[in-house]
Amino acid sequence: MLYKGAVQDNPTHRGGTIRGVPVAIKASGKEVCAKYREARAALSEEIEQERRLKQEQEEERQREREQCQAAEEAEERVRVAEEERQRKCQVAQEKIAKLQRELQALRRAETSTQQV
Repeated sequence: MLYKGAVQDNPTHRGGTIRGVPVAIKASGKEVCAKYREARAALSEEIEQERRLKQEQEEERQREREQCQAAEEAEERVRVAEEERQRKCQVAQEKIAKLQRELQALRRAETSTQQV
C-alpha cells in the first residue's frame, strides 16, 4: 500500500487465534500506512527543524565573526591614527626645539652685537 506496484497478500485478514488464544483483529493496512505517514512527516519536520537550527547557528557564528573582524579593523584604524598623532606630535616637538635653538642663537648674536 505504501509503494505503487507492490502486492498486498491478504488485505482482509481479521486476526484469529494462536494455540487457542484469541488474537485481536489486526489493524488495517490503511491504518498502518496512515500511522507510517504521520511518523514519517513528524520525522521529516524534526529533521527540518534541526537543519534550520544548524543554519541559524551558523549564521549567528558568521555574524559574530563579522563583528569580531569589524572590531579588529576599528582597533587597527585607532592604532594607525594614534601612531599618526604621535608622529605629528614628535614632528611638532622637533620644530619647536629647532625654533628654540634658533631663538637662542639669535639672542646670542644680539648680545654679541650689543657688546661690540
